[in-house]
Amino acid sequence: MANSLDRRVYAEVARLCDEGRRLLRRGEGSEALAAYLEAWELLPDPWEAGEAAASVLSGLAEVLTARGDLAAATTALRAVERAMSASGPRAAAT
Repeated sequence: MANSLDRRVYAEVARLCDEGRRLLRRGEGSEALAAYLEAWELLPDPWEAGEAAASVLSGLAEVLTARGDLAAATTALRAVERAMSASGPRAAAT
């Protein structure tokens, strides 16, 4: 994940994803969503390519599932699959 992103951007995306997971575990879904959306804004185009995008999208899928929005969660998970495929075989295997 760090290879395709500037290390500072990667660190901030990782921090925001960690924060999103922590907030979701505490039942703070709106705050978790905000953390993931902030991380999303840091991703360069094309966002589909990369493990960072997959991390953010999978977190968004968790938040959306917790909110009961299964259609949006499914869409996010399909985007995770595209992001991991674009990252190549090594990323898909990890």
